[in-house]
Amino acid sequence: MPKHLFLSTLMTFFLLCFHLIIPTVLISQEAPNKNMIRLRLPLWILNRSIPIDPKFDENALSLLFDSKKINVTKQAKPGNPTLIFLALDLVGNPTISKTTKLALRYQIQQMPSDYWVCLISAQEDIAVIQSPTNNKQLLQDKLDSTNQIGKSGLLESFQALMDLSSSVLNQSNIRVIVLFVTDSDAKNYRDDYENPTVNESDGQDLSRRFIGRKLQEDIGRLSETILTFIAPLVVVHVDPEDDDLNLIYHRGLLQLTKTLGGHILTSKSVGDIPNTFQEAFDWINKSFVIDFMIPRQEKRGPFSIKIQLDSSVKSSVNLSYPQRLILSGEIKK
Repeated sequence: MPKHLFLSTLMTFFLLCFHLIIPTVLISQEAPNKNMIRLRLPLWILNRSIPIDPKFDENALSLLFDSKKINVTKQAKPGNPTLIFLALDLVGNPTISKTTKLALRYQIQQMPSDYWVCLISAQEDIAVIQSPTNNKQLLQDKLDSTNQIGKSGLLESFQALMDLSSSVLNQSNIRVIVLFVTDSDAKNYRDDYENPTVNESDGQDLSRRFIGRKLQEDIGRLSETILTFIAPLVVVHVDPEDDDLNLIYHRGLLQLTKTLGGHILTSKSVGDIPNTFQEAFDWINKSFVIDFMIPRQEKRGPFSIKIQLDSSVKSSVNLSYPQRLILSGEIKK
């Protein structure tokens, strides 16, 4: 099956499961307005780079969309129902994989009852291991049963995963967040990122002279594409390599998460893994999603975004959010 048809079928299946499993009150019931577009954006409020949960209402937020002031109509905030897309790309060291799963099992056990998790295998294509559920034992059993082998898949599955999660985000009233867990190595992709020769007959081919050139180009293209698929994102990279190519890879992952206003965490040893996932779930728990309406646009973007929080709520904070977006339909596949 062609990849675009596979994704369309998967999305249709998932959205059906979503509507059947998630309580109706948590699915957007707003009547369509042919003159307006409803958008939802992730937001984190940070104090010294640590997410916090200050109390405020929508009126404390100001939003500029393409330099025009827009009212925030609603917010999903910490303590509200949450759907987590837990995407796994674990194909490296079995000991690292086992420790990662144990840390995830613990965090799943601590989740509130109104958290649902969709467990996904994120390799060349995305595959649903477990549709959304808040059954903790079922999630832990499915997590234990995963056995991913082969090549790293984060870059190949990233767009499809963000497409799926952003579609669900925009059809709901809840927080929807992607937790992408990977032990990916830039040297373990199907594409050869080590130093490929693009043009065998050209002795001046610069791709052979600069390490990571193809990797940087692929991540750069992906960073532009995902402006259409905005959803909250936390990436946990366990056991990363530290050679020159993988340092370029890590900077690329940082670029991807920053584009979406998200966050990347790195666990450099087995002993770090439990604390890293504690921090990742702190980012999940303290995430916000804000709603706003814009008039239908003839152009699709990119549009600039600027969000500010009234200083009376809490001074000396920073906001993390996507600073650009493109409306669906602008980027041609």
